[in-house]
Amino acid sequence: MSTVFAAARLAGANYPVAPGLQAVAASGAGAAVIRVWSRQAPLPLRAAVLVTGTFLAVPYAFEYDLAVLGPVFAWLGWQEMQSHRQSGLEFISLAWGALYLAAFAPVHARFQINPLILLALLLFVLWRTVQESVASG
Repeated sequence: MSTVFAAARLAGANYPVAPGLQAVAASGAGAAVIRVWSRQAPLPLRAAVLVTGTFLAVPYAFEYDLAVLGPVFAWLGWQEMQSHRQSGLEFISLAWGALYLAAFAPVHARFQINPLILLALLLFVLWRTVQESVASG
């Protein structure tokens, strides 16, 4: 599974700790969604934070559920291309590839990196939202 709860359990956290970490992730994701949607950010950024935040908030999501992130990468890529930001496109490509390859990591390393990739993606969207609001005045 690609959740904070599953990553914590896989890393050896006991049952009271894993749901607690999941609750922290859900609270942070909810705060990020509220922040981005209250700033009237462009629709691609609002949609990206909503979908990405959902995966950080739910305790049960499998790798095949991450297919829903396809439009997120398309929205973010489109937004970066419109703004002519090469570094953003590189980050999006790296995040997409890392999510794909991370499906194999728990089998061999007993470590689930997907929640960290999702967190990085969420932070990227927050950063772009702040940049958009500064640019628009």
